[in-house]
Amino acid sequence: MRCPVCGSSQFSPRVDDLIDLDNLNFKVHSTFGVELVKCRECEFLFAAHVHEKTLEKCYRDLGLQAMDNADLTALRVYTAEERREICRQQLEFLSHHADCPLDRRLVFAMGRADVAGEFIDEGASLAIVEMVPSLEVDDRYADRITRFAESDLNDESSVSAFDAVALSNVMERLPNPKFQLRRASRLLEEGGFLLIELPDEMMLAETYGYYGIHHISFFSPKSLRRLVEDEGSFDVVVMNSCNQSLSDLLRTGEFKNQVRSGPVDDGRVIQAVLRNTRPNSDVMSLANNDPEDHLYALGMHCMLLNIHLQNLGQQG
Repeated sequence: MRCPVCGSSQFSPRVDDLIDLDNLNFKVHSTFGVELVKCRECEFLFAAHVHEKTLEKCYRDLGLQAMDNADLTALRVYTAEERREICRQQLEFLSHHADCPLDRRLVFAMGRADVAGEFIDEGASLAIVEMVPSLEVDDRYADRITRFAESDLNDESSVSAFDAVALSNVMERLPNPKFQLRRASRLLEEGGFLLIELPDEMMLAETYGYYGIHHISFFSPKSLRRLVEDEGSFDVVVMNSCNQSLSDLLRTGEFKNQVRSGPVDDGRVIQAVLRNTRPNSDVMSLANNDPEDHLYALGMHCMLLNIHLQNLGQQG
């Protein structure tokens, strides 16, 4: 096994053995029932042995597809209006740091299709890839949004098809982060911009065993910057920590939506704008095609579905 960010094979002891539960305000959970490991080289923390096929079968096909709106609402931290405000802030952040028009936009949505219309403004077109198949876009924007399946993005017509791509709270839910960056580079025109937003969960997961439900990749600003450098397609325009501070979250045990707070030294959210300076369409070399991993994934399906259903029962 190698680190998905830097390729190192040197890992710290199993994180599960190091968790300190004293005075913890959070409920500890292990969404997929696998251990966490930390790379000694780049400090990236991730759930070992979670393969793309496992997620496709359990997380997308068997889990979220079966949820109704009430289930999704129960799992969410923010209200619909708060999520709209987050989208508006993300667009402002991206537009402020981009030095060219962003007329063709693509949003990868994880349960946010209903608020993705906030990425639309005058003269711009928007496409979305929603990984919760049952979730519909807001009726107000339905005639202005093109909905893609992930497989549509493999078509040659998608190469350099967008000026801006947003990966908002996506990368923490998927394995193989280099593949996610490389695919974004393929979709963007040269000089186009990638917005990344994800939680700074490395310390929370390593020290307290706490992380968001369904999260399997746990970044810090250091490991995200190392990922960008090693993948090689993008230059960092800006990378900030923002929103509520981690110290406040640990002290109060309460998630607060402080999306307009600006940069914070220990913010629990990482926001970055990257420029696609060296476009690279070679995504297949980064795909995970290890036959042993596929066999492992098949063996995990039933166990993971059971864990997922238990999580839903706990939410109720």
